[in-house]
Amino acid sequence: MFPPSWYGKIDELPEGRSGTPFSITGGRTYTRQFMVTVTGDGKLMGPIGVCSHPLLPRPWSFYVSNTEYDTLALLSDYKAEQRYKDDWQQWVVTATYSTFTDGNQFAGPGGAAPGDLPTNPSNAYNNPEYEYPKIEFNYDEQQKPALMDLDKKPYQNSAMQPFTPPMTFPRAYRVLNITRNEIGFNPAVADSYAYSVNDATFLDMPPGFVQCMPPRAEQLFKGNIRYYRVTYTLKFHPRGIWLPAITGYIGDIPVIEDQDHELNWQPVLQDQGYMRLQDKVDSNGKPFSNFGQPIPIERNGRAITQQILLDGGGQPATVVDPSTGMLIPFYIKRRQFPAKNFTSLVTRGVT
Repeated sequence: MFPPSWYGKIDELPEGRSGTPFSITGGRTYTRQFMVTVTGDGKLMGPIGVCSHPLLPRPWSFYVSNTEYDTLALLSDYKAEQRYKDDWQQWVVTATYSTFTDGNQFAGPGGAAPGDLPTNPSNAYNNPEYEYPKIEFNYDEQQKPALMDLDKKPYQNSAMQPFTPPMTFPRAYRVLNITRNEIGFNPAVADSYAYSVNDATFLDMPPGFVQCMPPRAEQLFKGNIRYYRVTYTLKFHPRGIWLPAITGYIGDIPVIEDQDHELNWQPVLQDQGYMRLQDKVDSNGKPFSNFGQPIPIERNGRAITQQILLDGGGQPATVVDPSTGMLIPFYIKRRQFPAKNFTSLVTRGVT
């Protein structure tokens, strides 16, 4: 919310602590105080900015200090004031933890006190969203066509033709299932995540390598609070599958770079077919009337009956990798799946 350059160091003060660890009414409160230092860039910052210091305890976090804890007391209040009226650099932030929220008391483990009916989702112990999510890792196996083997050799026959149908092999994908409670589940928003891919690095995976399957949601009630138990399934594409490319020539010998494009969930097709684009002129220099139009590829005066590799420009591939003696394929890259930010999926779900 505020630039990191506005903030200096933060220290918890040994003085100013207080609390009510026991009350016959069942409620408990605790206070902790922190010294927050701001830099010259943030000298005009107010209490909102000061309380947004990234190293302060977050609202709704448990009361946990270096010596004690109470996991039923949540951080419910911040108060910030300058330590000295003539000193803008140092602020004292008082954090209050309480088992009371919104005037309701929930001191017992696991929810409301006896006789209380959950009605207000803003209360931390009523709110189903504050229950821990369920996290599961497993693997999915699929039969997928392979463009090349582990030695970067394309799957072609001895005549340098691709196999029809293509070779398929089992491939394992890591799968992450996140099941959480959501009060504000929106099916229309969830629709936009179905089959989308990550638009930025997510759990150490580059963009395009994590795909969200269509979410599943079950309507439930806690008292009269309606919420949904939502499951998000994320599939992780395996890393390290690269497509070769020609990056230049040394004389007539092509330079092959084996890390041109790493396969992810977006589709990649090997350029091949029965047709080629008509040349601009014939061997005598006479223009073709159907220049640029697809025409059958012929061998010995007859149209071919099996697809051959194309060069990305509508003509049969001719460049051979000198290390393998095989034609170098050209790959057509497409964007089929929309990109979405997946950060919210590991915090509060789709919002």
